[in-house]
Amino acid sequence: MSIVFKSIFIFFISILFIACSTKRLDTNIKYPKLPKNFNQKDILIEEKWIKTLKDKQLLEIINKALNNNYELKQLSYDIKIKEQELISSNSLLFPSIDLNASSSKDGDFKGDNNPSSSKVSLDFQYEVDLWNKLSDSSKASNMNLLETKALYKEAKQQLITDVTLLYYEIIESNRLLDLYKKNLKTAENYYELTLSRYKQGISEALDTLLAKNSIYSQQSKITDIKNVKAQAIYKLEQLLGEYPKGKLDINKNLPILNENIKLGIPSEIIERKSSIVASWNALLSKDFTLAYTHKQRLPSLNISASIENIKNDGLPSTWSLISGLTAPIFNAGELKAKEKIAYFELKKAEFEYLNTIYSSFVEIENFIEEEKNLKDEFEILKNSNINAQKALSLSFNQYLKGLVEYTTVLNLQESLYETQASLIQIKKSLIENKINLHKALGGDFLSKEESKE
Repeated sequence: MSIVFKSIFIFFISILFIACSTKRLDTNIKYPKLPKNFNQKDILIEEKWIKTLKDKQLLEIINKALNNNYELKQLSYDIKIKEQELISSNSLLFPSIDLNASSSKDGDFKGDNNPSSSKVSLDFQYEVDLWNKLSDSSKASNMNLLETKALYKEAKQQLITDVTLLYYEIIESNRLLDLYKKNLKTAENYYELTLSRYKQGISEALDTLLAKNSIYSQQSKITDIKNVKAQAIYKLEQLLGEYPKGKLDINKNLPILNENIKLGIPSEIIERKSSIVASWNALLSKDFTLAYTHKQRLPSLNISASIENIKNDGLPSTWSLISGLTAPIFNAGELKAKEKIAYFELKKAEFEYLNTIYSSFVEIENFIEEEKNLKDEFEILKNSNINAQKALSLSFNQYLKGLVEYTTVLNLQESLYETQASLIQIKKSLIENKINLHKALGGDFLSKEESKE
């Protein structure tokens, strides 16, 4: 008898050793080796900086998108689904109690009937969480819920980004449209002038033809920018949950965003950026899933009890209490294979997490560098615009005196037009880059009061 107990003791010690020997996630991976600061230290970011624009229309459009966007509403139900999955997973930690009632009556075809009988029973089932297996399953479900919430927050930030970018794209299109119309008027005046000089025999027919081509060029640009504007309006109306009627219009000037963005330090981004938080929670879920899968190979202890009434007197007449230990012995390697799959899924998720982190930092560094370059380019274009205006005025006066060909005037005119358009476009690029940088840093665009859901 002592040999039996000794064997059982050795068996359980071995099982306990196996239960503790599973490979788990190294939590130090959450903070990989990172520099103390970003490459550019002179750029700062202000949280919720969109409010500094003092653009009430933009805030109203953003809030409308947050309330009505179909994709965001769809993602909100993912959270509800994960919440119910967590409840379902947590229920395994508690016993189940079932009430069963049955009634029967027997007889034969000769007409003889036996007395009817009925039975009422209360059944109790419970699996003891010996190895915290059920707890690991619950924790995995909780991590899935946290991942989904982080993805929802990321989707909200992306929606605000997309809405804001389209908002300023419409403004940019209107400013370019105004510029091209102004340039068209100038081109028409130049055409009238060259035509008059040609009729007077002062200039050649070529000058008139070149002036006419300048008109066609501006008309073509107007058509193109109208198409760009229409597409931006359609996209914005779709994000607002509306039918794309093309009636939304925003006739304002592009702001110059002088507010800086506080970068913080790289390690702070890990805690703040929603996509990284989601990836980390997904990794933790894989870790708990591996633990659960490993413990599926271990014995499980189940307890069941029932109380029955079979005498139709309303009082319990029999009871039973059963406990059972179940251990998998042979399943052709199925459980071992499932554990290996869970382990490989964990390792895959580790690299996905690291890739998410470093991809985020590459994105941030690119936006930081682009911010600096765009500001430099903007200053250069402002000086170039002043110089182009002076050069065009001088060349036109020289053309009237017959000192230069009209092609010289036309080339300088086109150079001025391109510079003026580039100034508008780079203003919008600065806004776009700052918005993208803010999102890449995981910053919030609006305060809770401004973002009303």
